[in-house]
Amino acid sequence: MESKIHELKYAISKDIVTAKRCLLAIYKYQTLDEKQSQATIKVNGFGFSKTDSTVLSKIAEEIINGNEPMDKECTICMKLMPKYAGQWLKIKQMEKNDEQINVLNG
Repeated sequence: MESKIHELKYAISKDIVTAKRCLLAIYKYQTLDEKQSQATIKVNGFGFSKTDSTVLSKIAEEIINGNEPMDKECTICMKLMPKYAGQWLKIKQMEKNDEQINVLNG
């Protein structure tokens, strides 16, 4: 698992598409209060750190609203998001498990 996290960190730091996918996955798991305030409120193992929450939430919201981030924001995203590779891997696994359960439940 550690090598997979290392690979993801590298990919996130070098590829803006991968960085944005990670950003949006983590943002999706922010609580509603955290999304509205663009701050970290709950310590639940998912979401952005207090220092990253404002800037990363703003970038995520821009993308969700159909706006492409500026070059500076892309650079920030690729710099900050690698530390969230482990969370993203957990999210991907949870979503995969949910899909499997849905298939089994028909």
